[in-house]
Amino acid sequence: MLQSAAGVLGMEVSQLKGQLNSGKSLAQVAQEQGMSVEDFKAALIAAVDADLQAKVDEGKLTQEQKDRLLEAFTNNIDRIINFVPEPGFPGRCQRHHGPPPEGEPAPES
Repeated sequence: MLQSAAGVLGMEVSQLKGQLNSGKSLAQVAQEQGMSVEDFKAALIAAVDADLQAKVDEGKLTQEQKDRLLEAFTNNIDRIINFVPEPGFPGRCQRHHGPPPEGEPAPES
């Protein structure tokens, strides 16, 4: 998701991480880059959808998994883009506390 957000914003991932580590939300960074929050949300959802579809095409996800992941992402988009990490936050996914649910792919990194 971070790569998708950086791509949408025309930034390097390291630049975006730096902005987030300084205590900004993705929505704030998007606005600073001259993008409305609504345009950013739409572009980010489209980018994540394309990334997930590429994983389906590569055989890394099933269509059902992709649909579930995209639905969860879309349902939580406001929370995701408005989350303000503590300065210096390591960027770890808050939701992940162990192995993926049965039938879900393991994270690649």
